Amino acid sequence: MRLLRIPTVYVVAALALLVSANGANAQSRAAPRPWAHEAGSDLPLDPRVRFGAVPAGLRYAWVHQPLPDDSKVYLRLHVAVGSLVESEAELGMAHFLEHMAFNGTRNFKAGTLIDWFQHHGVRFGHDQNASTSTDETIYELDLPDADPERLAKSLAWLRDVADGLLLEEKEVAAEKGIIDAEERERAGAGLRLLAQLDQRMIDGTLTARRWPIGKKSIRDKFNSAACKAFYKKWYRPEFMTLVVVGNLPDVDVGKLVTDAFATLPIAKEPLPVQPSPGTPKVSARAFCAFDKEQEDFTLLIGKVRAKVEVADTVAKRVARLQRNAALALVSTRIAKLGQLPNSPVQGASFGDWNYQDLLEGPALTVRCAPERWKEALLLAGRELRRTLDGEFTREEVRATYGGLNEYCILEPTAGRLPMDEYLGELLAAARGAHVPVDEVVERRLMKAVLPDLTAEKLHETVVSAWNTGELYVVARGGHDLGKDAAAQLNAAWEESQKPVAAGTNPADSGKTAPVTKEEAESDADGPVDFFYKAKGATGKLARQETDDALNVLRLEFENGVRVAFRPTVQENRGAAIYVRVGDGFLALDPSEADIGWAADRVFLASGLGEHTLTQLQKSLSGRQLTFGFDVTFDGCVFSGSSAPDDFQRLCEVICAYITDPGWRPEAFDEFNQGLPQLYEAMAHGFTGPLSQFEFELHGKDPRFATPDRELVESFLLDTLKEFLQPQLDEGRIEVAVVTGMDPTAVASIVARTFGMLPKRGDAEEHAERLQSPPIQSGLKFRREIETAEKKAHVAVVWPTGDGIDPARRHELEFLAAALDNRIRVEIREKKGAAYSPRARDDLSLLFPGVGAIRADVECDPSKADEVLNACLSIGDALAKNGVKQEEFEQARTLALQQIDQAIKQDGYWLVQLARATTNPQALAELVDAKASLKAITLESVNALAKQHFARAKASTAIVTPKKPEKKK
Repeated sequence: MRLLRIPTVYVVAALALLVSANGANAQSRAAPRPWAHEAGSDLPLDPRVRFGAVPAGLRYAWVHQPLPDDSKVYLRLHVAVGSLVESEAELGMAHFLEHMAFNGTRNFKAGTLIDWFQHHGVRFGHDQNASTSTDETIYELDLPDADPERLAKSLAWLRDVADGLLLEEKEVAAEKGIIDAEERERAGAGLRLLAQLDQRMIDGTLTARRWPIGKKSIRDKFNSAACKAFYKKWYRPEFMTLVVVGNLPDVDVGKLVTDAFATLPIAKEPLPVQPSPGTPKVSARAFCAFDKEQEDFTLLIGKVRAKVEVADTVAKRVARLQRNAALALVSTRIAKLGQLPNSPVQGASFGDWNYQDLLEGPALTVRCAPERWKEALLLAGRELRRTLDGEFTREEVRATYGGLNEYCILEPTAGRLPMDEYLGELLAAARGAHVPVDEVVERRLMKAVLPDLTAEKLHETVVSAWNTGELYVVARGGHDLGKDAAAQLNAAWEESQKPVAAGTNPADSGKTAPVTKEEAESDADGPVDFFYKAKGATGKLARQETDDALNVLRLEFENGVRVAFRPTVQENRGAAIYVRVGDGFLALDPSEADIGWAADRVFLASGLGEHTLTQLQKSLSGRQLTFGFDVTFDGCVFSGSSAPDDFQRLCEVICAYITDPGWRPEAFDEFNQGLPQLYEAMAHGFTGPLSQFEFELHGKDPRFATPDRELVESFLLDTLKEFLQPQLDEGRIEVAVVTGMDPTAVASIVARTFGMLPKRGDAEEHAERLQSPPIQSGLKFRREIETAEKKAHVAVVWPTGDGIDPARRHELEFLAAALDNRIRVEIREKKGAAYSPRARDDLSLLFPGVGAIRADVECDPSKADEVLNACLSIGDALAKNGVKQEEFEQARTLALQQIDQAIKQDGYWLVQLARATTNPQALAELVDAKASLKAITLESVNALAKQHFARAKASTAIVTPKKPEKKK
């Protein structure tokens, strides 16, 4: 029998409590579960994490993280109880209790909890939420700051979750409809495929039979007594852990937690034993999971075994670091298969795989064109075989070693780590075998591993990983392989594992196009030198100005490129960039919008003049940078992020795409091959008809719709080039950068990259193309679709005009927030007709007069008309009586809190700087943003409600499944 070691901090806490609420002596305690660091781990514990426990056995852990740019406080109550503990008569009960925590507790009567928190800046579903899985339930609160009243109320609610749920009969009955709606809303092809995987891979386990949502026929029988019995049995303090992470200056979290939870009664009954999930009964190791409504098709080939949980130790961490490095090398090789010309592979990776926390092992994952799955499997399987039979190159290992070594020698930034990293660490510790360690320890462990990262050792690690476990060959998606699926999959895999001649290029497999000399060189071992390095010269500045109020620097170069950048307090965090080139869709006649839609999907894949996409990615191996491309209404936009040392290379890559795009036909061919799958998925889902509704809403402006397939297939690659090339050659360029780097270094890099581009023209007016019909009023849209989904989509759209004027935009945002709250209360809480009904504003900042407030609800098809009428009635009430004072104050509080949080986020500033490059007034709005919100009046909001929410002005849509034909 192993003795439980009680940490000194627990004893001290116990002695500080003289008498508990149930009259027990303070020295009477229930044993809390031991943490992983108390169970024999040799990992040094992160000294910033503080631990404790209350007499009833609830544990807690907390961290004060004094980030100057983040004042938030995160609270989580982790209950180590999920659906696995349910009996056959309780299926869904753990998840049901999670819902009931929002429907009446000791300190919050039914119907008051959400309103109280939203009045104090905590949004339901966003900042206040909960989740249930097979083995845990987590209650979540994200607070904007450590305000004492809000923090105390938050702890009061979490304490209520522990032992103060009222579980009133009326509320239990009302919640059943909401959970029915949740099950309906989340059902889909993905879940149907998961059920097939469970049936074949983990049959015979509780996990396969205890989905958290449960069964409607069982839920219908739930009553207050059944809920209370489950709650009393399983919601024991010994199963609970409270986690607090945040900016908590002068806050004694230990005392707050003790004050809130010390009076939890110590249970007299023995702690119930949680059942084991059981051992999977393998019914098939090769099979196809098929659902006709799944859009993609994926192959998974893995060497799988039963998952084994081991203690978190130095040895485990070292082995994991080495294994991750080795598998990542394989994944890098595999990923390149998707970039080969005419490749059947759309995406591929290799790494450790975990299924339902029961099975684990290395796995090859290949996303592919359904009709070319055999080619894809052969291609990927042969590349894996080539790797297992060969070795890693010096360049591959050097890139891995270099990246890790660079990370190890950086100054630890533990004091500046984001809150969510600490939150993840503490929740992992609450779950079981995980010890929170600080960055210094992590880097020391990694540095200790570096000498073992030889080609031989890494290859040995991969081979050892692959030689453990049973082979699984699984196909999953919207393509049926028929009754002999297992035989087909096994045969294709066996073919892929036959010896391949040394030096054979994997692109020779299957029906891929012949390999050109350029592509063969790209695939050959050895580095690819990046061709487009900046030469050292710098562009000349024409203008420079600083906005001290917003800490923004603006530059304009003689070539016409304009730059705005803002530093962030997150030092050594690299940079994020947004580059708008030309005029985007505005360069096209609206009738040609399909060209922009296609260009968006082809351009990056076509590579550069001197590099295929494969070569480009190889030249960037070991660098920490990402980049993307989108065609937007008013520009062709490059975006990306990088580590500090890689920011210049990121700028060089974007400039290379501007000056020397590749326009390779292979990318265009691959795009065309994917069109049938894309349009087939739209035909059997809600996306297609809802896209048609948007098209009609916008007066049939083709820029607001998915283009017709025949139209897209009618043009050539030159069509895309004729659209984009002039914009890349001469179009205006506006650059926004948010960075933690030294401003002088950033300005220098921008000057020798973007500052050296050919001279740019000014943005064109495009006055006519900026005109689009206003959102249509009174449109009645109704469609039926062939689908296995048992839900309907209801949309109600009230035209309002644009959001170009900031004051009017904020008023409409307040109105949308009030509508959203009423729809939640009426349709979710009172009617139980939907799980997540929502309303939002959709206000154009570009097209004058275009904008709306809209509501979207997914519901039972039989109740679609009832839900539609409920939405319209809510609009009627707002038009007649306006927004109530308390609704208005709630909307303003949430808006002010959102601004306070947004201005501390780099992503927010990147968006604002991007807007400001075209519209300098956009930054001026930010200076007085909070004052503008405070200046909005209830009267002005209600005037808009009266103007826009008339029932006759609303456009509506109902999309439902087709009813099955009656048998004759």
